[in-house]
Amino acid sequence: MADADASRDTDATRDTDATRDANATRGTDASRDTDATGDTDATRDANAPTRRGTEDRRTDDWLTGGMRGLVSDAVFEAAKRGSSTIEAEHVLLAIVADAGSPAASILAAGGLDHAGLSEALDVERRLSLAAIGASVPDPGLVRSTPRVSKPGWGASVAAARARAGALPRTRRAAEPALAAGILAASLGTVPRAVAYAGIDRERLLELLDARPKN
Repeated sequence: MADADASRDTDATRDTDATRDANATRGTDASRDTDATGDTDATRDANAPTRRGTEDRRTDDWLTGGMRGLVSDAVFEAAKRGSSTIEAEHVLLAIVADAGSPAASILAAGGLDHAGLSEALDVERRLSLAAIGASVPDPGLVRSTPRVSKPGWGASVAAARARAGALPRTRRAAEPALAAGILAASLGTVPRAVAYAGIDRERLLELLDARPKN
């Protein structure tokens, strides 16, 4: 009888220990699965910015501090012309509208001022639309359309920025090089508009290049 009781106690102890081991194993496995999934998801979320966000950071890396006035004026010029993106022509309009700017003075000496550029861009737009059988929208309708989001930077600005190279961190100092980067394009809206206005684009680039360097 004593042997039977001892055997039963031993079996019960073995069952209890086995159950504890099994539960502990399941808990460890579940914890590992949860940790692995959590780490993977968190890493994926942290290291996967949207493509649009990456492009915006790359384009905006020079738009700091003293350049904010130029940015605001370019946004204004884009809105005035009914554009949902800020393109090179809008930045150039902002530059030539900057009274007292060395770049504006240089370009004016070469025949390019704000009124002339604005008119030339109107001609370019009208002719470009006519070429595809379209017409310029009613300016009143364009102005009455509310903007629902912040305008983005167009590809022409990124290209001009790349051509301009390293820029000073203040507006007036950066404008000549930025204007040269815009005018150096051989294709696109700006070179077509300048040509329609009868202005020598190469001469403008020479004037900008001949400016006093600090």
